[in-house]
Amino acid sequence: MSDWLSEEIIFLEKKYHYLKAADDQIRELPLHNNFKALTELSVSQFAIFLRLVSENGVINHKNTRELLRFYSQHTQTRRVLNISPDSLYLNYYNASDADRQVVKSYIIKILNQLNNKLIMLIPLFYYFFDLDIDLDSLLILQNIF
Repeated sequence: MSDWLSEEIIFLEKKYHYLKAADDQIRELPLHNNFKALTELSVSQFAIFLRLVSENGVINHKNTRELLRFYSQHTQTRRVLNISPDSLYLNYYNASDADRQVVKSYIIKILNQLNNKLIMLIPLFYYFFDLDIDLDSLLILQNIF
């Protein structure tokens, strides 16, 4: 038993040092400065989205211009590869109703997807916790969510 325990300790120490070295190497890799996230939104729609997430506390940053500059450097649309920070800034405060509707439709789509996933989880909850519930009550619960 003692030999097995000693071998296990040696193995775990080697594993720890190997993983630590691998982690250190990964941390030293440079980020690709030319990487940009691609959005299906137009520049004006993306600006509306950024304003919504900023004003609702999803993204917290005190300097709006700096935030928009960051996203202009790290995001592109299908039509615009290099988004101007000024263009984002102008659209951040001056949005058209049509662009608002497009963003609204994306948000509704996201919420519907979230609701559908929650509805699918309700029966699992009752199954895993071995709760007795009749079908009518389960349907009422699903409609609540």
